Amino acid sequence: MRNPYVVDRPLNDQDLFVGREAIFDRLRQNLADGVRLFLLYGKPRIGKTSLLNQLELRLGSAYQVMMLPWPGLGGQSPDQRLATLIAQACGQESPPGDGASIDLAAQLRTMARQPGEPIRLLCIDAVPLPDLAPAAPWAEALRALQTALTPDLGVAVILALQARPAQAPLAVPGIPQLVLDRLTSRETEDLLMLPVRGEMTFDLDATAQIYRFTGGEPHLVQMFGQVLFDERSRHGWVDVPEVAHAADQLLSLGMNDFQEEWQRSSWAARVVMAVYGERVGTDGVATADDIGLYLQQLRIDLPKEDIDAAFAELVSRDIVEMLGGRSYRFVNALFLRWVKREHDTLSTVRASHKYHQRRPEPTSSWAARQIDWWSIVLWGLAILLALAIAYVWRGRERIVTWTAFPTPPPTAVLQGTPTLMPTPGRGVAAGKIVYMAKGSTQEKWAIFTMLSDGSDPMQLTDRTANDTSPVWSPDGKRIAFVSDRDGNREVYVMSADGSSQLNLTRNPAEDWNPCWSPDGQQIAFATFRDQNWEIYVMSADGANPRRLTRSPAADYAPTWSPDGQRIAFVSDRSGDLDIWTMAADGTDVRQYTTDASTDQSPAWSPDGQQLAWESYRNGDMEIFVGNADGSDQHNVSQDAYADDHGVTWSPWGGRIAYYTNRESGWDILTLDLETGQRTNITQSQDFEQAPHWGP
Repeated sequence: MRNPYVVDRPLNDQDLFVGREAIFDRLRQNLADGVRLFLLYGKPRIGKTSLLNQLELRLGSAYQVMMLPWPGLGGQSPDQRLATLIAQACGQESPPGDGASIDLAAQLRTMARQPGEPIRLLCIDAVPLPDLAPAAPWAEALRALQTALTPDLGVAVILALQARPAQAPLAVPGIPQLVLDRLTSRETEDLLMLPVRGEMTFDLDATAQIYRFTGGEPHLVQMFGQVLFDERSRHGWVDVPEVAHAADQLLSLGMNDFQEEWQRSSWAARVVMAVYGERVGTDGVATADDIGLYLQQLRIDLPKEDIDAAFAELVSRDIVEMLGGRSYRFVNALFLRWVKREHDTLSTVRASHKYHQRRPEPTSSWAARQIDWWSIVLWGLAILLALAIAYVWRGRERIVTWTAFPTPPPTAVLQGTPTLMPTPGRGVAAGKIVYMAKGSTQEKWAIFTMLSDGSDPMQLTDRTANDTSPVWSPDGKRIAFVSDRDGNREVYVMSADGSSQLNLTRNPAEDWNPCWSPDGQQIAFATFRDQNWEIYVMSADGANPRRLTRSPAADYAPTWSPDGQRIAFVSDRSGDLDIWTMAADGTDVRQYTTDASTDQSPAWSPDGQQLAWESYRNGDMEIFVGNADGSDQHNVSQDAYADDHGVTWSPWGGRIAYYTNRESGWDILTLDLETGQRTNITQSQDFEQAPHWGP
């Protein structure tokens, strides 16, 4: 199979085109209502030409699409240039008139359709931002064109603008504005997975990671797909570590695009971006005050109004997004990485010749320094108090107590006395952890178990296939897991020692995310057998599979509450990935998290009073915990320089385990929720992921 991802040209009507359904629906409805002029906004490389190339296929035989590349103004006014293009569409060399006065209505009448002919849809692609200034002549030209395009002519025009509405405000009453934004997380997943269905599978955590790296920009998503296909198609599987490796390659492949974006920016915007790369790092979120404070520390004079103007510019160009409260987040984490690698703040300021770093103030002499008398007094009192305590201690009386009986000898330790089981309050929690691991990106995943302190690791499956997502049964005697050994991912079960491995699902579709019911009699799982990720439940022996969710959204990662009454799961039915819950029979669906960022991988606490999950709401993946009613949601991992995934609770509560890249590679950590103590229990160069804590 050839690499199906397209990065060197716009998509045509023979290529897979994902998303934009709302724009197609609105365009179709407006055309039916007699609207004949449209403005299509979109920043460079967002897919304007690709969308226009789909129109003939999407709109059907009632429309004849004519692509008219924008040739530039060439010294003409906007109305003159539009008339020239229309003349070319009519097969004429130049528009009628003397060049100063052009009758657009007369020009369009030469294109009037005959009865039964399709409507001509002229797609002018794409006017760059410099050609859109000043706005007044354009607004006048658009009003004239709107008046001339009467429904009876059978001509419609889509004018594609290489800008966002905030950059080129050409709003004219009655002219619909079609804004081409970034892809959603679900559209990103489809763009990655659909072209390689049957050849290669993306873990959903991997697609979520790609979405964070690209911000949903389709060109970068295609670039990720192309690199990963070249490297992973022979393996048939893409996971989070492979995405991180591909991101490093894309930094070089996307150099030209990133450099152009940098060059289009004002010097104030460049300085702000450099501070993001240098100060904000992987978090990606900062306020204007954070930027100003850091610049003050560097003694750089950048006025507050310039910082505000820089943020306004970056927001208008969709480089950062405003979160509220003067807080901003970098949209494209890959671009942020490039900025961090290529441009530091001081070098950017020096290159600007507009902003400067103040010289350090001369150090004052010792005599001129202000003496902190209050601190000296406090230190003196502390020394006097220490001396007084020492004097009293040495002068204390020795007290001797006489008794009528000798001191009893020390009691001997009885042999065979049972050792108390360690608990969260006494050292490392008890139980075992099952997990998946591999030594390098080229190896396949295998299932391991270890004690909860990381000792006594034991490999349960060989590396002839990818064996992933292991979970203990409630009694600790069996392990459910996912394997692609039969050509696609299936849910398997085995004994706790790795024996008796059995395929439970036996379905040609992908099956994923097994989870045991509290009584061990059922297993819930996610499956793609309905051409969409849905949650099913089956008996523990694989019999009687039945569907629980019915939604056009992706539903996956089920986990049963300890009382067996509810199932938490992940869904993008709200427009982004959130945690939802439902009754065990699939009814009574409720949304648990509502943050606009990704929330996924839920896990119930042993008492059912809390949920833990991983969230990207702080700009990197962190572990959050909240009450079962949705209250008190808070970050417990608190590590802005790492991504934390796959949370699991100790069966006795009070501790969690998760995997993280905070110490290079991927390791499994335990975290005491009361004391905050973290312990890396794997500490190896291998990739260890997806822990599940069992009895």
